[in-house]
Amino acid sequence: MKSLFLVTATLFIVSNAPANSEEPILYKGSHSGLAPRHLSVSENCKVFTTGVIKKREVGGISIAESTRTILGGFKELQELIALASKQELVSESAPTDGPTTTWAAAIKNSDGSYSLVQLKATGSLRHQRQGLEAVHLINLIDQVCK
Repeated sequence: MKSLFLVTATLFIVSNAPANSEEPILYKGSHSGLAPRHLSVSENCKVFTTGVIKKREVGGISIAESTRTILGGFKELQELIALASKQELVSESAPTDGPTTTWAAAIKNSDGSYSLVQLKATGSLRHQRQGLEAVHLINLIDQVCK
Protein backbone atom coordinates (compact mmCIF):
# COMPACT_ATOMS: atom_id res chain seq x y z
CA MET A 1 0.00 0.00 0.00
CA LYS A 2 2.81 2.41 0.86
CA SER A 3 4.57 1.70 -2.45
CA LEU A 4 1.40 2.42 -4.40
CA PHE A 5 0.99 5.75 -2.62
CA LEU A 6 4.58 6.81 -3.33
CA VAL A 7 4.24 5.98 -7.03
CA THR A 8 0.99 7.96 -7.24
CA ALA A 9 2.56 10.94 -5.48
CA THR A 10 5.57 10.82 -7.79
CA LEU A 11 3.38 10.69 -10.89
CA PHE A 12 1.41 13.66 -9.60
CA ILE A 13 4.58 15.70 -9.10
CA VAL A 14 5.97 14.81 -12.52
CA SER A 15 2.71 15.37 -14.40
CA ASN A 16 2.20 18.78 -12.83
CA ALA A 17 5.80 19.99 -13.19
CA PRO A 18 6.64 22.87 -15.53
CA ALA A 19 7.98 21.86 -18.92
CA ASN A 20 11.57 20.62 -18.77
CA SER A 21 12.46 22.40 -22.01
CA GLU A 22 12.13 25.74 -20.25
CA GLU A 23 15.06 27.16 -18.29
CA PRO A 24 14.50 28.43 -14.73
CA ILE A 25 14.46 32.23 -14.54
CA LEU A 26 15.18 32.49 -10.80
CA TYR A 27 17.02 30.09 -8.51
CA LYS A 28 17.80 29.66 -4.83
CA GLY A 29 19.72 26.76 -3.37
CA SER A 30 21.16 25.89 0.01
CA HIS A 31 23.21 23.03 1.39
CA SER A 32 24.31 22.16 4.90
CA GLY A 33 27.90 21.66 3.80
CA LEU A 34 30.09 18.79 4.90
CA ALA A 35 28.01 16.81 7.39
CA PRO A 36 27.19 13.21 8.29
CA ARG A 37 24.40 11.79 6.11
CA HIS A 38 21.74 12.07 8.83
CA LEU A 39 22.52 15.79 9.23
CA SER A 40 22.89 16.61 5.53
CA VAL A 41 20.15 18.96 4.33
CA SER A 42 19.73 20.67 0.97
CA GLU A 43 17.00 22.72 -0.66
CA ASN A 44 16.61 24.24 -4.07
CA CYS A 45 13.91 26.30 -5.66
CA LYS A 46 13.61 26.90 -9.40
CA VAL A 47 11.20 29.51 -10.72
CA PHE A 48 9.97 29.11 -14.29
CA THR A 49 7.56 31.33 -16.22
CA THR A 50 4.90 28.63 -15.72
CA GLY A 51 5.65 27.25 -12.28
CA VAL A 52 7.91 26.70 -9.31
CA ILE A 53 9.70 23.49 -8.34
CA LYS A 54 11.01 23.16 -4.78
CA LYS A 55 13.11 20.17 -3.78
CA ARG A 56 14.23 19.34 -0.27
CA GLU A 57 16.61 16.54 0.66
CA VAL A 58 17.46 15.28 4.14
CA GLY A 59 19.96 12.49 4.52
CA GLY A 60 19.38 11.14 1.02
CA ILE A 61 15.55 11.29 1.19
CA SER A 62 14.09 13.88 -1.15
CA ILE A 63 10.71 15.52 -1.51
CA ALA A 64 9.76 17.61 -4.54
CA GLU A 65 6.91 20.07 -4.72
CA SER A 66 5.67 21.61 -7.94
CA THR A 67 3.16 24.43 -8.32
CA ARG A 68 1.74 26.04 -11.44
CA THR A 69 2.10 29.81 -11.50
CA ILE A 70 1.84 32.65 -13.96
CA LEU A 71 4.80 34.99 -14.10
CA GLY A 72 3.62 38.47 -15.00
CA GLY A 73 6.09 41.09 -16.14
CA PHE A 74 8.60 38.79 -17.85
CA LYS A 75 10.00 41.67 -19.90
CA GLU A 76 10.43 43.84 -16.80
CA LEU A 77 12.03 40.93 -14.94
CA GLN A 78 14.53 40.40 -17.76
CA GLU A 79 15.35 44.13 -17.73
CA LEU A 80 15.93 43.96 -13.96
CA ILE A 81 18.22 40.93 -14.37
CA ALA A 82 20.12 42.72 -17.17
CA LEU A 83 20.72 45.72 -14.90
CA ALA A 84 21.78 43.49 -11.99
CA SER A 85 24.21 41.59 -14.24
CA LYS A 86 26.14 44.83 -14.84
CA GLN A 87 26.57 45.53 -11.12
CA GLU A 88 29.84 44.79 -9.39
CA LEU A 89 30.12 41.34 -7.80
CA VAL A 90 32.04 41.71 -4.53
CA SER A 91 33.61 38.50 -3.18
CA GLU A 92 35.39 37.67 0.06
CA SER A 93 37.15 34.65 1.52
CA ALA A 94 35.13 32.26 3.65
CA PRO A 95 35.60 28.97 5.48
CA THR A 96 35.27 25.88 3.30
CA ASP A 97 32.87 22.94 3.67
CA GLY A 98 30.31 25.03 5.57
CA PRO A 99 26.66 25.70 4.78
CA THR A 100 25.95 27.73 1.64
CA THR A 101 23.00 29.56 0.14
CA THR A 102 23.04 30.86 -3.44
CA TRP A 103 20.70 33.20 -5.31
CA ALA A 104 20.84 33.47 -9.11
CA ALA A 105 18.82 34.63 -12.09
CA ALA A 106 18.91 33.75 -15.78
CA ILE A 107 18.82 36.28 -18.56
CA LYS A 108 17.71 35.32 -22.04
CA ASN A 109 20.28 36.09 -24.73
CA SER A 110 19.43 37.25 -28.24
CA ASP A 111 20.12 33.73 -29.60
CA GLY A 112 17.55 32.20 -27.22
CA SER A 113 20.09 30.71 -24.82
CA TYR A 114 20.29 31.74 -21.18
CA SER A 115 23.17 33.14 -19.10
CA LEU A 116 23.28 32.68 -15.35
CA VAL A 117 23.72 35.82 -13.25
CA GLN A 118 25.06 35.14 -9.76
CA LEU A 119 23.31 37.56 -7.36
CA LYS A 120 24.48 36.53 -3.90
CA ALA A 121 26.05 33.66 -2.00
CA THR A 122 26.55 33.18 1.73
CA GLY A 123 28.44 30.63 3.80
CA SER A 124 31.40 28.90 2.18
CA LEU A 125 30.82 31.05 -0.89
CA ARG A 126 30.51 34.74 -0.14
CA HIS A 127 29.73 37.28 -2.78
CA GLN A 128 27.04 39.79 -3.60
CA ARG A 129 26.18 42.11 -6.45
CA GLN A 130 26.18 45.73 -5.37
CA GLY A 131 22.98 47.52 -6.33
CA LEU A 132 19.26 47.89 -5.77
CA GLU A 133 18.34 45.67 -8.72
CA ALA A 134 20.18 42.71 -7.18
CA VAL A 135 18.53 43.34 -3.82
CA HIS A 136 15.14 43.54 -5.56
CA LEU A 137 15.72 40.16 -7.26
CA ILE A 138 16.97 38.51 -4.05
CA ASN A 139 13.86 39.71 -2.21
CA LEU A 140 11.62 38.41 -5.00
CA ILE A 141 13.35 35.02 -4.96
CA ASP A 142 13.03 34.82 -1.15
CA GLN A 143 9.28 35.53 -1.35
CA VAL A 144 8.62 32.94 -4.07
CA CYS A 145 10.89 30.30 -2.51
CA LYS A 146 9.57 30.39 1.06
